[in-house]
Amino acid sequence: MPSLMFVDDEASILSALRRSLYAHRDRWDMRFVSSAGEAIEMMERDPVDVVIADFRMPGMDGGQLLTVIRERWPDTARLMLSGHTEEEDLLHMVTVAQRFLDKPCERNVLVGAIESALRTRTRLDGATIRAEIGALSVLPSAAATLDQLQVVLDRSDATEDEVAAVVQRDIGLTVKVVQLANSALFGGSGEVSSVNQALVRLGVQTVRSVALMHGLAEPVRTAGVIDLGWLDRLNAHAALAAQHAVRLVAPEQASAAICAAILAESGQLVFATCRPVEFEQMLRHQQGHAAAEAEQDVFGLAHATAGSHLLELWGFPDSIVNAVAVHDQLPDAVGDCAVSIPEAVQLARVRAATTICDICPPNDTDARGSTDRLDSRAKFAPSTTLNGGALTHPVRVL
Repeated sequence: MPSLMFVDDEASILSALRRSLYAHRDRWDMRFVSSAGEAIEMMERDPVDVVIADFRMPGMDGGQLLTVIRERWPDTARLMLSGHTEEEDLLHMVTVAQRFLDKPCERNVLVGAIESALRTRTRLDGATIRAEIGALSVLPSAAATLDQLQVVLDRSDATEDEVAAVVQRDIGLTVKVVQLANSALFGGSGEVSSVNQALVRLGVQTVRSVALMHGLAEPVRTAGVIDLGWLDRLNAHAALAAQHAVRLVAPEQASAAICAAILAESGQLVFATCRPVEFEQMLRHQQGHAAAEAEQDVFGLAHATAGSHLLELWGFPDSIVNAVAVHDQLPDAVGDCAVSIPEAVQLARVRAATTICDICPPNDTDARGSTDRLDSRAKFAPSTTLNGGALTHPVRVL
């Protein structure tokens, strides 16, 4: 039976949680504790699958508690309950919790978040890298892109579009910005599935604050850990795929298609961060590109699964998670209407591989057939480019 632990110093809150989740007592082993110290003692005796902690507690707060849990029990999913959060508390929150929930939290939202956390764990049962993925708080970004972001953020008149233009050049930045926008930390309702939507919800000032606290992204500091040339190609491949994907979907799906295409290869960045030596050796053996069979042998799963697992763990919309999970496959057919987001990402990945062939290429037969189908659905206008890093949204030409 899955095990959960709720941590809150207010007895009334714990009692309310007991009553609210009483119907789930036969599904989950639920434990309720009133302090971070008690929670750690309980984890030492019998670790749980998911911890749901209040942020504001006397003594060790929820952020400090989840830091300890991430370090000592990284395989345990970490959810944070929070009301209004001061700016100086954001660093604790954005680097240690995988999901953020409002306090008080509606029962269906809480149950959904717990079920999602448990589902992702079950999907990776037996994979030794699961705990390493659970310990991640950010994916590394190219130092040059972070420098460009800082230049933009240093301007008092920087706009959401200008910041988005830089963020979309980098997989790691895109992941963290969209994750934050989908959290309860910054209010708002409805899922955020694009960088532009995320910047509107967060605001430039919030991004500036989090970036200054180094909680937004972590630069690749040592060339010997992650090959910087490979990271540049990975980000360039993502940008090309996004350019192509946006031209295959209906206009109302354009923003989500861009985001899904940018994040499609996030699983490779997960491998490169968790196990850089093994990943580099695998790439060398595979002549520079990812191959699902080799990844299965080395890591116990393919990078498509690793990426979708991380994004679901971090509360991304299903439209993004599902597209990332199948991006390395090919659609069975392309109809007369605009294709779905997963299909657009699948086809765009093939097109991007004709320019940058050593990232996630299909086999020659699949590439040829898929390219023919792609060209039969849309003509790629020469003007479809990155406009200063921001993707344009050209009219689809059928």
